[in-house]
Amino acid sequence: MSVGRKKRSEAQRQREKAAAVRSAERDLLQRRVKNPKRRAACEANDERWLRTYLPDVFYHDFTSDQRAIIRDVGTCLEYGTSKCIAAPRGDGKSSICRYLILKYALCRQIRFGLVVSATGPKADEALRAVKAQLRRRQGLLAADYPVECDVAAYVGPASGRCHNVTVGGRRVHAEWAATRLILPTFIDSEPVGPIIMAMGWESEQLQGCNVLDQRPDFTCLDDLDNRESLAAVDGSVAGKIEEIIDKSIGGLGGPGRRLGQVYLCTITSTRSAAARYSDRTIKPAWSGIRLPRIKRWPDNPDLWEQYIELRKSGHREPLDPADPSSPARDPHGREAHFLLEQNFEAMHRGAALSNEHDYIKDLLPDGTPTHLSALQKCYDFISDRGLPAFETEHQNAPPPSENELSKVGITRALVESRLSGFERGELPPDCKLVAGIDLGKHSCYWTVGAFREGGIGCIVNYGVAEVLGTEQTEHTEVIQRALFRTLSEWRESMRTNPFRDGDGNPVELSGVLVDAGYFPDAAYEVVRRFGEPYRASKGSGGFQHGQPSATRRVGNHWFATPQAGNVWLYSLDADHWKRDVHNRFIAEPRDAENRPNPGSLTLFVPQGSRDHHTFSAHILSEEWVTEFTPNKGERSRWLRHSGNNHFFDATALMLAAAEMAGAGIFGPAKQPAWRAQVMPRFTTPDGRPYLLTER
Repeated sequence: MSVGRKKRSEAQRQREKAAAVRSAERDLLQRRVKNPKRRAACEANDERWLRTYLPDVFYHDFTSDQRAIIRDVGTCLEYGTSKCIAAPRGDGKSSICRYLILKYALCRQIRFGLVVSATGPKADEALRAVKAQLRRRQGLLAADYPVECDVAAYVGPASGRCHNVTVGGRRVHAEWAATRLILPTFIDSEPVGPIIMAMGWESEQLQGCNVLDQRPDFTCLDDLDNRESLAAVDGSVAGKIEEIIDKSIGGLGGPGRRLGQVYLCTITSTRSAAARYSDRTIKPAWSGIRLPRIKRWPDNPDLWEQYIELRKSGHREPLDPADPSSPARDPHGREAHFLLEQNFEAMHRGAALSNEHDYIKDLLPDGTPTHLSALQKCYDFISDRGLPAFETEHQNAPPPSENELSKVGITRALVESRLSGFERGELPPDCKLVAGIDLGKHSCYWTVGAFREGGIGCIVNYGVAEVLGTEQTEHTEVIQRALFRTLSEWRESMRTNPFRDGDGNPVELSGVLVDAGYFPDAAYEVVRRFGEPYRASKGSGGFQHGQPSATRRVGNHWFATPQAGNVWLYSLDADHWKRDVHNRFIAEPRDAENRPNPGSLTLFVPQGSRDHHTFSAHILSEEWVTEFTPNKGERSRWLRHSGNNHFFDATALMLAAAEMAGAGIFGPAKQPAWRAQVMPRFTTPDGRPYLLTER
C-alpha cells in the first residue's frame, strides 16, 4: 500500500471515529418514567398537575377564583369552547393558561397551542417561560416526562442540535425556534409532535397560521389591550383587536376542526376589547366573567380612610419641617401600618378578597413586615395611586372617561354649566328651603336648595364644615360628640345669618336630612335637641318600603321607623335619589319659551371660572351602570369612581328633604307633607344638658 493510500485510509478512520463520537454525544440515554402512577393521577387532574410539576410557580394553594380559571381553561382545551376571563393583575391567570397548554400538549390532548399577546416581546417572554421549565434536569417534571425534558435540556443552549438528536438510538424530531417549539417525538411512531407557539396580535404570521400542515386547535389571547388601545379615544385600536379576534384568530381552526379559545384580560378601559368580550350582552359566545380583587369591601371604611390619610401624610411631609427637601417623614407608611396592627380585626371585618395570599411579607428597616394582609396591600395601592387606578387594575371596573360619560348625558362640564342666574345665597321667589348634610369623621358636607312649584330646584349654597378634635382618635363617642358640636355650630350659623327673600325677610329651612349611616348617634342627638325640621336619614339599596302601619311612615321612595329616644329614622331609596340628582342636572333648565323647567336642578352663579369644579367632581364620582353577572343575570348598580362623593350624597339628601317638605316635582298634593314632631329637650336629673356620654 502506498504512503498516499495509507494517509487517506487513516484520515477516513479519524473521520469515522469523530462521527461516531458525535453520534454518541447526540444520542441521549432513554430514561423511563420514574413514577407512572403519579403521572397518570396528575394528568387526570389539572390542579394537581400544576401544583405537582410546577411547585416554584404555584407555591400557594389555589383560591376559589383560580380554581374556576383552571376549570374554565381546561374545558376550552378539552372541548374547543370559548371563554373570556377578566381577572385582576397578578392573579396568575396567564401562568395558569400557558402551563395548561404545556400539560395538554405533553398529554397529546392538543396538537397546536397558540399564545397571542399584546406585543411580540411579551409573546417571546411567555414562550421562554415554558422552555425554561422543560429544560430543567431536576424536579418531578423531568422525572415523569424524561424524553421531552432531556431533549429540551440538550438542545436549549444551541437550537441547531435538535436536527440530529437521538434518544436510545432512535431518531427524534423536535424544534426549538424563537417563536415556537415542537415537543420531541420519535419519528418512527409520531412524525410531528405537539406545537406550542407565541406571537403578538399584530404579527403577519397570525393570518392563516400553519406549521408543518398543522393548524392551531387552541388559542390563548393574553391581555391583548396595550396602552395604545386604551388611549384611543375613538376605540379604533380596540376595534382592530376585535376584528383580529373574530376574523383572523376565529378562522384558524381549519375545516372540520375545533378551536378552543380563552381570552385572559384585565379591563383597563371601558372602551377596550377586554370590556366588550367580557360583557355577555355584547359577546355572549365568550361567556365572559369579571373577577374583582376585593369581592366584598370591609365594614369599617372610616378606619381605612384614616389609614390612607396617615400613609399619604407620611409620604408627603418632610422629616425636617424646616427643610422641605429633606426625606419623607414616614416613607414606608409605618404610622398607617401600626393603626392596622391595633385594629386588625375591625378593619378586616366583612372583607372578602379573591386572593388572600397576594401580599408581601418582606421585612422593612424597622423589622416590621411590608404587609400584614392582602387587604392592606390593596389599600396601599389605593393610597399611592388612587381608587380609580385600583378599580382599573384590580377590580375590572374602570371609570369611564369624560368622553364616555357624555354618552349617558352628564359630564362635569354639563353640571358646571347648569346655572340659575341667582348669586350665592340669593333666593328665587316663593320657594321652600331644604338642606342635606353628609357626615364624615373629618368634615361634614352640606347642600342647601331652594325649590319652587313643580320641583324647580336651585342650589343656593353648599360647603364643608370641618370637624375638630377627631384627627388623632378612633374613639367613637369622641367622634360623635365632635360631630354634634359641628352640626350645632352649623345650625347656629344658619340662624344668625339666615337666607332672605327679595324683600329681605328671613326664610327658614323647611327640612334638613342628616346622614345617620356611619355616625347615627350624632344624627339622633341633633334630632332630639333641635327637633323639626331636622331628621335622621339613611340610604339603602334594593329598596322595598312595604306598607304603612302604626309604627311606619311611608312616602315616595322613603319610609320611616321609630328609634329609641323618640327619633324617627328615614330610610331612603338611595338608588332613586342619586339617579334623581343626575336626571335633574341633565334636564334642560328652561323650556322653549324660556320658562323654568319642572324637575330641573341648577347651581348659583359662581364668582370664579372653576368655583363649581370640586362640586361637579363629587356629582360625577359615581355612575349608574347595568351589567350582567353569571349568578344574578342583568343588574344595575352604582359604580363608584372616587371616594370624594360627599356633595353627591348631600345633594341626594337635599332632594329627598324637598319631597318630604312638599316641594317635590308634583307639589304638596302628591307628596306627604313635612309633619311637625314634638321633640322634648332632654336633661339629666340634676338639670344639666343631656350629653351622649350619659345615655
